[in-house]
Amino acid sequence: MSEKIGVVATPCQAFALAKMRLKPKLDSGSNPIDKLKLVIGLYCGFTLSWSKLTGLLQKSVGLDRIRGMEIPPGEGVLEVYLDDGKRTFPMEEIRDCIRESCRYCIDTTAEYADLSVGSARLGGSWEETRSWNQVIVRTAAGAALLDLARKRGVLEFHDVPAGNLEMLKEAARTKKKEALKNLAEKSGCSGDLLYLDAQDRVLATLCS
Repeated sequence: MSEKIGVVATPCQAFALAKMRLKPKLDSGSNPIDKLKLVIGLYCGFTLSWSKLTGLLQKSVGLDRIRGMEIPPGEGVLEVYLDDGKRTFPMEEIRDCIRESCRYCIDTTAEYADLSVGSARLGGSWEETRSWNQVIVRTAAGAALLDLARKRGVLEFHDVPAGNLEMLKEAARTKKKEALKNLAEKSGCSGDLLYLDAQDRVLATLCS
């Protein structure tokens, strides 16, 4: 049986994998990326620099006391769970920890994954929604996996509230606009800020 690989990825990683799938075959006629059969993408607004974040937390609470962390959607805070309770950091305090490359990323919902998963824009309070995720089915492979999970009863399903899709679309548009604004400021150019190649099949969907 040939080896098959599934990957859970951030949007930028899912995009890189999509590019790799289009790479010409090696001289041997094989390509390791052919083992990749499924990509589950995570909703992502940004990622944090590990060195900067751990430096901040070491000074604030001590790394050895930390048992978990979460950024609740829509709350604007980082929750850090400790041995003896919880510490909440406003986003303003951790903004300097955001990776620079995230300022120029145009994808917040993993558009190049087979399934996109996340709790952003789910509606309701964090306590009500923390055990749930919205799922976007993007490919036949993604649909097959979700259908299998439903048939085997390993996941619980329910419809998202009316209007959630529009909120998610607006978040995606905002991410793209913010990235383009930052690219314009960085480059001093307002032209083709995505540096698109008209022959690039992966990026073609962004040009349509």
